Amino acid sequence: MEKPKQITEQSHSIPVAGEADVIVVGGGVAGVAAAVSAARNGSRVILLEKSIILGGLATVSYTHLTLPTTSR
Repeated sequence: MEKPKQITEQSHSIPVAGEADVIVVGGGVAGVAAAVSAARNGSRVILLEKSIILGGLATVSYTHLTLPTTSR
């Protein structure tokens, strides 16, 4: 079996911007739901989004989400 390749870097300091129990990457519909759910369950949450708005394509493309209004 061949030995895996390795990359060696010089040690350096990276500043810590914040601490959280859960980090959600992407503020689309699913990302926001995951972040809200984790926060409601007591986790400290950081939500990362690359654009200036939450909701992903559902917001950017003006797509209308059809959500059930009653439970069966």
